[in-house]
Amino acid sequence: MTVFFWGGGVTFIQPPYHVIINVEMREFIKITAFILIIVGTAGLLLNEFVLDASTALTLTFAGVNVIGLICLAIAHYTKQSKNAS
Repeated sequence: MTVFFWGGGVTFIQPPYHVIINVEMREFIKITAFILIIVGTAGLLLNEFVLDASTALTLTFAGVNVIGLICLAIAHYTKQSKNAS
């Protein structure tokens, strides 16, 4: 059981912790995730073989990849809303 202090009161959130999103939002998150993964991977490859830039740029592109993977996991593991057609 998880306890959140919200507005001075205590809210108990019972498992399962499912997030419900509609189909359009799920598709948008998937497309965004794939774009982020493509940009991050292309940036890492360009930085390694062409640009030879700083470590900060490498970490930025790696962060873009991680954010893309997190978005893809969110789109995959969330439940669809019950009124989705």
